[in-house]
Amino acid sequence: MNNLYKLLIKIKEKNIVEITRYLLLKLDRFLSLLFFKIIFIIGVYRNNSIDLSFFHYYLNNNEKKGLMNQKDSSDLFLADLFCKHYFDLLGSGWICNNITLDKENYIDYFSKFISKQKINDFKVISEILLNNNEYYFIDWQKDFRNNYTFKALKASSKIKIEEDKGFDIKVPWELSRCQHLPFLAKIFVLTKNTKYAREIENEILDFINFNQVGFGVNWVCPMDIAIRISNWVVAVSICKSVDTSIFSSDFQRFFSKSVFEHASYIYYHLENLGLRNNHYFSDIVGLMFACSCLKNNSWASKTFAFAAEQFLTCIDEQFYDDGANFESSIAYHRLSLELICYGMWVLLLNRDKLKIKSLLNTDKYKNVWQKFIKAMNFIEDVTKPNGNIYQLGDNDSGHFFRFIHVGNILSNKDYIEKYENIKSCNFNAVWDENELSSKELLSLIEAIKTGKSKEFVFEAIGKIINPEYIKNCYIYNNKSEISLFPNNIVTNHLQYYNKQIFCFSKKRNISDFKLKKYKNFGVYIFSCSDYFLGISACSNGQNGNGGHGHNDKLAFELYDNCDIVTDSGSYLYTPNTKIRKLFRSTKSHSTIYFGTEQNDMKKTFAMPQQSFCDVLSLSNNEIVLKCVYKQYEHIRRFKLSESDLVIEDFASHPFVIPNLSEIHISNGYGKLLKISINR
Repeated sequence: MNNLYKLLIKIKEKNIVEITRYLLLKLDRFLSLLFFKIIFIIGVYRNNSIDLSFFHYYLNNNEKKGLMNQKDSSDLFLADLFCKHYFDLLGSGWICNNITLDKENYIDYFSKFISKQKINDFKVISEILLNNNEYYFIDWQKDFRNNYTFKALKASSKIKIEEDKGFDIKVPWELSRCQHLPFLAKIFVLTKNTKYAREIENEILDFINFNQVGFGVNWVCPMDIAIRISNWVVAVSICKSVDTSIFSSDFQRFFSKSVFEHASYIYYHLENLGLRNNHYFSDIVGLMFACSCLKNNSWASKTFAFAAEQFLTCIDEQFYDDGANFESSIAYHRLSLELICYGMWVLLLNRDKLKIKSLLNTDKYKNVWQKFIKAMNFIEDVTKPNGNIYQLGDNDSGHFFRFIHVGNILSNKDYIEKYENIKSCNFNAVWDENELSSKELLSLIEAIKTGKSKEFVFEAIGKIINPEYIKNCYIYNNKSEISLFPNNIVTNHLQYYNKQIFCFSKKRNISDFKLKKYKNFGVYIFSCSDYFLGISACSNGQNGNGGHGHNDKLAFELYDNCDIVTDSGSYLYTPNTKIRKLFRSTKSHSTIYFGTEQNDMKKTFAMPQQSFCDVLSLSNNEIVLKCVYKQYEHIRRFKLSESDLVIEDFASHPFVIPNLSEIHISNGYGKLLKISINR
């Protein structure tokens, strides 16, 4: 009915172009689903052999064994939690997410709904899992943060993303990404303890058996499907690189089938209707991972070539000329840059293929490298001295891989006292993940730029990409060009004024501050070794859609040996749209508030552009910006001296400055700090 309503609106508006486009897209989607069913039937029941040699040469090079002897106690602590199926995802707190039913009864119940074509595989996998007495089934369909379980046997196409129902579809999606499996593979390499490889095998078989293709919550979103298969492929590849016989023949048979199932499902469900953003980009990179390891499969070869071309297109479309991502969110830039790094790795691993070889000789490929290098520099520039990103725009704690976990082990008491969303904890000590850290990505970037890393996974990746980086790095000068604007600012027409002074923790030389400006994105940074001032003058992003932008125009983050002023974050998306709006609102940011929003928040993931920012003056220690929206005008001056930061506001109407100490801070999706960092 919703689709019919949209069509009737277009007919009423007599928009023939839009009607034609709408019908063609629907026809394309129908044909895609039809072809998926044909390819799926042909492909699944043929012998799908796979090649998992991503790390084979590197991990068998005796000169590198030293790197694989480095063990971290916190890594082992985390790995053992994962093996017991304890997860802390999207603010859930550490919860054991096992099926509570008896294993045999659960299998008997599930088997009644399995198709005839799949029943034999189901029985064999069930027998394997039953023979492992120490393994318990994971409840893949459960939002264990809110204690809500989706129906595993409901067609995925009929499961909708519902709002304000008190549960969060992102929780089972996050678990189903299986981003803990490559981490377990890394621990297996470091410890040589086969229990970690056994856990990887059991979890993948568990997922295959109780998440039938096209059914349940974990086949709803192609992005998460793409991330899952990429993590499976890399986890299995790491393990097989040091022990080719570590996995059973049955597992390898079912795994290869599932790789093809994932690849074909992604290809025929690409998220390319309407806005193409990080979802479509993830689909494409996941498709590259899946297809790159399918041997002797002409469909996979052709699809990889398609995905490789689309990979370059995504970079070109979704990154500005200054290297920043178009979604107006630094956390989403971090995710999208991960997609470039890992996608480039897979692309270059397959550079000897004829179609890929020709693609790497195009101008498009060379232009993409310019944006890639600038994108790496961007994340370095927006990272504060404490290693955390400037939390501008949405943050859903999203990553493509999680090889490194950054955080601290907290006592039960400290953990509960830190977070508003954590009411109880069954552990004496728990791991508290720092979702704002950019350490993992910066380590990967270092490996790409130098070809070396203390992390053996990143060094393996860096060895592949580094020669291309060396070849292309001349195209971009890492030093920021500084264009000075005249300082003739007219504020006489703005009768409302306020002044704030932030004294430095110590005296500084003006010459120590470095100015980094990203005009396309709309962020300006003054920083030195222990100081960071980040200022937002960005658009709402996504070519005007504003799906991940906030009402944060002329707001700022300030770090002076510690966090002084921070962004409020995002906290939640669909479970509570009222809270979603609160965290995106003008009064939740360090700007001025006229009593109305800078941009009206039309939908959960749409905020059309109504505010417009401009730079009026810029120098090495001062910037003056203007923001105009609706009938309001706001000019804000930031000026750095040797002893303080002065912020002056000139406005057309009466305004208030939100009390920063009262602003709730979410330092990761689903996480809410009890005490405000802002002071």
